[in-house]
Amino acid sequence: MNAGRRADETVFRFGNFELTPARRLLCKDGRTVKVGSRALDLLVTLVESAGTVVTKDHLMSRVWANVVVEDTNLRVQVSTLRRLLGDDGLENRYILHVARRGYVFVAPLGLSNCSAWSRESLQSLPTRSDSQPSSDHIMEAPSAAADVGGQSTSVRRFS
Repeated sequence: MNAGRRADETVFRFGNFELTPARRLLCKDGRTVKVGSRALDLLVTLVESAGTVVTKDHLMSRVWANVVVEDTNLRVQVSTLRRLLGDDGLENRYILHVARRGYVFVAPLGLSNCSAWSRESLQSLPTRSDSQPSSDHIMEAPSAAADVGGQSTSVRRFS
């Protein structure tokens, strides 16, 4: 295999962001966004489960494996992510808190698998502002009234 290639480089696109978990890379408008490792782990976990509520316990075990932390640590990292993603606190376009359950990533996702592409090809991928992903690769946000653990939860869509 070519040294510049990776086995699986899935790229998630949402808003004007691109997330490449295998490279631990978040870009906005084609530029790298500095994000801490815990916040990045949290974002990857949420994006990989987009549209599904991820429990606080699951998030904490994925982000802080084998480390005892309090819920406050999770809230701080979510707040950091929201700030990085440009959520203003009034409209949660990306991450929605579901009371007493966890968090859900609610933005529509574009998805690309770049397994056969070189590192140079990844650098030249168009950003969302240049090109919209085809509609067959867009994951829709949950319906307006999603059923969450037997409770009806309201979820708003944002474009």
